[in-house]
Amino acid sequence: MAKPRKRGNSYRFEICYGLDKDGKPKRYSESWTPPANMTAKQIEKELMFRQVDFENRVKNSQVVDGRKITLHDFFNDFYLPYIKELVNQGKKSKGYLDSLKNSYELHILPEIGYKKLTEITALEVTKLIKIWQDKPVIYTKKDTITGAVIETQKKRSEASVLTQYNALRSCLAYASDVLEIISKNPCTKRITPTKTKSNETKGLTVAQTHLLLDILDKGFTVTNKRDGFKMKGGKFKLDKNGEKIPYKQQVRHFAYPLQLKVFVCLALVTGARRGGILNLKWQDIDFDNSTVNIYEEKTKTYNRLALPNEIMPLLIQHREEQNQIKLIMGDRWENTGDWLFIQNEHGIYNGKQMYKSTPTNEFKKIIKRYNSTAPDGEKLPDITLHGLRHTTGTFLRRIKNLDDKRVADQLSHSNPNTTRAFYFDPMDDVDTEIGEMVGQLVFRSSGLNKTDGVKMA
Repeated sequence: MAKPRKRGNSYRFEICYGLDKDGKPKRYSESWTPPANMTAKQIEKELMFRQVDFENRVKNSQVVDGRKITLHDFFNDFYLPYIKELVNQGKKSKGYLDSLKNSYELHILPEIGYKKLTEITALEVTKLIKIWQDKPVIYTKKDTITGAVIETQKKRSEASVLTQYNALRSCLAYASDVLEIISKNPCTKRITPTKTKSNETKGLTVAQTHLLLDILDKGFTVTNKRDGFKMKGGKFKLDKNGEKIPYKQQVRHFAYPLQLKVFVCLALVTGARRGGILNLKWQDIDFDNSTVNIYEEKTKTYNRLALPNEIMPLLIQHREEQNQIKLIMGDRWENTGDWLFIQNEHGIYNGKQMYKSTPTNEFKKIIKRYNSTAPDGEKLPDITLHGLRHTTGTFLRRIKNLDDKRVADQLSHSNPNTTRAFYFDPMDDVDTEIGEMVGQLVFRSSGLNKTDGVKMA
């Protein structure tokens, strides 16, 4: 039992529990000073309660001394199990956990893992950031022909430095704000590494938007420009006569599934974030009133938005196609939530919610494949999937007499200042309602506004 010892006006609890790395008993201590207005009887009763509580906390590994525990031990014994529990509860993704472990094992612990938590000051963090910015990362690659190991050095990007800093900051925030074993988090805003603002295009113009939708609707054909012969499976690709096919005569047509087209169109007409669109279920689409109810994970709010008439036939066609797949799959269809966008595992739709990485990766491939053969003046800007949201924001800001508050509501911005900071100034050339206006800009002159006999439900 952790018996208290009186030391002046305070009492000190001490207990030995477990062994350290040298095989010696671990000693834990805690002090308590009773308020001046407490009676002797009240002090005695409080000491009994604190005595039991302190012992239980020690046995449950809830007592940590920031002056004695290193960052390495704290991360592995306390912070990592805490994040794993959040992953099990669905509050954090497995990708976040993998990224966190990668940051600590490769970039943080080798530099300051030996330091005690109280030794990690703002000055130490500043020095660490400087090391990350100046010290290159060494990559190793094995040559497939000679078998030799080739080492290459590459400077860390600003995004990489910021990722590692945020990983350290979140761990120390858990130590200071949750467990309260250090007085404050040394990772303050004043030393946070910043990212240089890029001048690259974040969104699409109206013409580029129409081009993107035409690509999704009709696909595109790629003709090889290289000389020589194309290899396939270790052999030359042959024509029907057994002759080698030169690169320049080989063509490949890329076509895209309907649900990817619907995803991109919804992203453009609503301006919703990736997570909000992926969380859509069929019950969130109101076909009678042409609206969609989107839950935004970032703001934890529902946003009911009008949909332009041009997208409704696409949604109906997508629903009919998904129902047909569901009938074909039978018992193999996993009805986990009636999701609007589902997984495609090796060409088979299984009914599960689409992975978050799928639309991001597929959109990147569309841009890369098309730009690989398109003339310089006709290439699409190398934007991310989130660039579709910037495209919508830009379109909305160009609507005459549409105030920033309405644009902010459409984009789920809690503050209209965010909208003004990210998107262009309005242009007095259009004056229509939001859903109609975006529909006209997005679908005009593109192939996706043709119903082709698809009737409204």
